[in-house]
Amino acid sequence: MKQHDFIGVRFPNDNKQYFAVVTSVKEGGLFDCRFVHTGSRYTFQQFSGWLEVKQTNGNFPVGTRTNDVVLYEPQQHNLGVGQLVVVTFEDSYPYLGAIQSTSPEWKVKFLHSDNEYLIDAGNVAHAAGKLYDGKRVLEKKPFGKGASLFSTAVDKIIVLEISGRSGPVRGEFETKINADTGDPLAPNLYENGYLRAEEGKAQDVLNINAAEGTTMTIFISFHPALLPYSINPRESSVIDRTTSIYGKKSFTYKKGVNSLHFDIELLYDSTTLSNTTKSEAIRTVMNEHRKGSSGTKGYEFGTEFSGDIFFLEASGTVTHTRETTSSEESTTGTSDSSSSGSESSSSWTVYYPIGLDIKEKF
Repeated sequence: MKQHDFIGVRFPNDNKQYFAVVTSVKEGGLFDCRFVHTGSRYTFQQFSGWLEVKQTNGNFPVGTRTNDVVLYEPQQHNLGVGQLVVVTFEDSYPYLGAIQSTSPEWKVKFLHSDNEYLIDAGNVAHAAGKLYDGKRVLEKKPFGKGASLFSTAVDKIIVLEISGRSGPVRGEFETKINADTGDPLAPNLYENGYLRAEEGKAQDVLNINAAEGTTMTIFISFHPALLPYSINPRESSVIDRTTSIYGKKSFTYKKGVNSLHFDIELLYDSTTLSNTTKSEAIRTVMNEHRKGSSGTKGYEFGTEFSGDIFFLEASGTVTHTRETTSSEESTTGTSDSSSSGSESSSSWTVYYPIGLDIKEKF
């Protein structure tokens, strides 16, 4: 869509088609238009499957949505009977009409009103009692027949590949994509809360209708899988939904690419704990670095061990004896069995995730 195009719009609960000329096109899918039957001004935002009213002085309020939109664009062809034409009068206002005849005079029926005008050889319009009777025509410009604005939506593959310190990471993505409109209530262009990545890679299909160069942002929350894995992790991986690692990335939409491919890397910080066991070290780090407790906003830990996510390096390992007790019930209801074992403790450097670094590959 571009400036000087025309749109034909049907709003919800109203069967009438209204025609408007596009007066300006902005970033983020926003455009301004003027409805020719009343002169009302509207600002629409174009999403993947509908238009939404953002500003208006007309009758259909902000927030109104419609997907019944026909786009009419200029074309290079000779003007003839049955073709569409935009006629611009001496007040510089354009109107879309259908050519009824071209000889001996032009006869045009305007789509917004069904009014018929004759245009003589001197480019003066004639229609008794009508607004432009006797007015001069500045331009007659050929237009195409029009096509649904949303028939041009295309399927794109979205690919997410995530890696940690030692390679691909299993887990699940919550993902959404927004156009950067500045409107926090704008609907998402894409949203999937259960995008599984068993071997560090996930993909999906999104149907999108957006202009070349539209600025968008992808938001990702990653939930890691838990260890141990079974032989067939694709069917049996357990997702730690209480642990979330966050990231976002702004990017420029390119209509010509087949896939929106993002490489995602886990970002880490580390802390060292002395004289503790491996499991105690991890739990201590989880407790100290829960979302909100330390000011870091990139992650939120659960209470389970996310096997691909936490990494430890140990030094100075020592072994100490601990008492363990187990029991077996007897037929008389008594039990008594004890044993001693050992457990290693060390100084552990725990690496923990603090966010996602997202890079586009298209």
